[in-house]
Amino acid sequence: CALSYARLNASGANQYLWSPAATLNNATISNPIANPVVATTYQVSGTNDNICFGQSNITVNVDFSVNNVQLPNSFTPNNDGLNDCFGLKYYRGGQDFLFRIYNRYGAVVFETSDPAACWDGTYKGRKQPIDNYVWMLQGTDRRGELKTLRGNVVLVR
Repeated sequence: CALSYARLNASGANQYLWSPAATLNNATISNPIANPVVATTYQVSGTNDNICFGQSNITVNVDFSVNNVQLPNSFTPNNDGLNDCFGLKYYRGGQDFLFRIYNRYGAVVFETSDPAACWDGTYKGRKQPIDNYVWMLQGTDRRGELKTLRGNVVLVR
């Protein structure tokens, strides 16, 4: 999924215990949120009122590489707290990260090597017009190979 977390779910018991607990928000509920940074197999044990016991496992696979990034096709930098910035939400890839955004004339209006940074729709302190912009992302994949992705985003005001 395109989220930085996964909601786990178990049913049929009254008491639950998940492990490993380190990347869970609560290891004693039926539906904890897992936030692993590597593929992790979670085991849940459940007990009901009749002292019946059961166990199950689930593996949460993680791929924060450049091959698995998802970017929206539009954003609205109007300071309403929703979609005000265009960039990656979840990227924990390797080295050589570069993210650029170009206007229709080929000028770079945003550039960063910080995966957490995003474009606020300005260039040199000025709001950019409603338009289609081209983005380019370079980064390493899981095997350490440098990849380049390209796409478009519409700035809407």
